Amino acid sequence: MNFEVHTLFRPSCHHFLKIVEALWDDSRMGLRKEFVRLLADKVALDLVKQEMIEVPEGLDLAEMIYEVMDAELNLEDRINEEVRVMLNQYQDQMRMSGASYQEMFKLLKAKLVKERKVVL
Repeated sequence: MNFEVHTLFRPSCHHFLKIVEALWDDSRMGLRKEFVRLLADKVALDLVKQEMIEVPEGLDLAEMIYEVMDAELNLEDRINEEVRVMLNQYQDQMRMSGASYQEMFKLLKAKLVKERKVVL
């Protein structure tokens, strides 16, 4: 058995699972904003600490990294919302033709993802 998997299921590691649960946000289908902010702070600190980049005085590198990470994490939510808006415009025609909202949603979302060449 893989050590990491085995470690997760031992009773002494139950606190680890609670920490992981605390970092997940079911309403956003992803990481909590607080964790993303902590991760951005860590990335910024490590980049500066390892002298991989120089940060001009007054520039909030952690905030810039956070904004990029948050935008990436919210990409699927934005695409889903765009698909909902598009389908709502044609709901009467879909109802009259018997088209399935779920199927149309999947097809339209897949089309947008492919056209925009994004990875979800």
